[in-house]
Amino acid sequence: METEEHFLRMNKLATKIGNKIGLNNEQINNLTLVSPLHAIGKVTISQDILTSPEKLTAEEWEIIKEHPEKGYNIALATEDFASVARVILHHHERWDGQGYPEGLKGDDIPLLSRIIWQDLW
Repeated sequence: METEEHFLRMNKLATKIGNKIGLNNEQINNLTLVSPLHAIGKVTISQDILTSPEKLTAEEWEIIKEHPEKGYNIALATEDFASVARVILHHHERWDGQGYPEGLKGDDIPLLSRIIWQDLW
């Protein structure tokens, strides 16, 4: 559902943040890889839900919240993407522990997931 422009902006911002905080080349490369992949789990969700003009029901919202885990499984099954599977899994965790899927908080959230989450907003 995201546009190419969105991915390019995310990639640019993630790289800028990564460089600013001193990430190494491998971490920067992983940020570049995960930026367009972070929501890959949404391919398993009905287009009716993804494009609904109405407010999602509680049940539909629970389906949406499954996309990080589904994306994690997709990435893990793909040799080229396995290195960023955990980043995908945790890209909707929040510093205060109110995110999903595991409710991780603070430094328990992988650093690259925190950067990607920041880029979403």
